[in-house]
Amino acid sequence: MPPPPGMDAGPEPPPPPRALPDGFTLRVRLTRNLPMILGLGFTLFGGIMTMAMVAAKTWAALLPGFFLLGGLGMLKLGMQQSASTLDAFKNGRAVKGKSASVRQDMQTTVNGRHPWEITYTFDAGGYPMEGKATTWETATANRFQCGTPLWVLVVENNPERNTPYPPIR
Repeated sequence: MPPPPGMDAGPEPPPPPRALPDGFTLRVRLTRNLPMILGLGFTLFGGIMTMAMVAAKTWAALLPGFFLLGGLGMLKLGMQQSASTLDAFKNGRAVKGKSASVRQDMQTTVNGRHPWEITYTFDAGGYPMEGKATTWETATANRFQCGTPLWVLVVENNPERNTPYPPIR
């Protein structure tokens, strides 16, 4: 549910632990997690090719082995990012923040489209912090123009684990 238009962040999020919306875990862990998607592809390709080259007993197994290692690294990154977001959503305390910038990420292209990166700022224990969220929807990105207030869920003693509330799709 998006925040209402204007300069109001909307109602405060419910207290932790929060129930996750239907399908939210799958979206965060897989379908909207680019490192995870790429990691699965590289791991699958690299694993199959490495096994084929090892079965053929050739030194050429090193090349697909690098694909396998790169894929495993991307899988690890994707799992860390999703764990951070899910932890913040379930257990984070709500603080007020505001959007700092909205820009289109021209370096990432999927099906001819570029995602929008929303940068937001918030105060965590007296220190200014910054977080980022990505969306593919232009209407959602337009709602978070510079200075728009929003709620941010922050994990206590680990402010790097944060996510906007309600979740940005």
